[in-house]
Amino acid sequence: MENRQCHAHRILAGLLVE
Repeated sequence: MENRQCHAHRILAGLLVE
């Protein structure tokens, strides 16, 4: 149940991609 961590990782990945 680590939905928050998954979201945080996705946001971080998005920032890195940009």
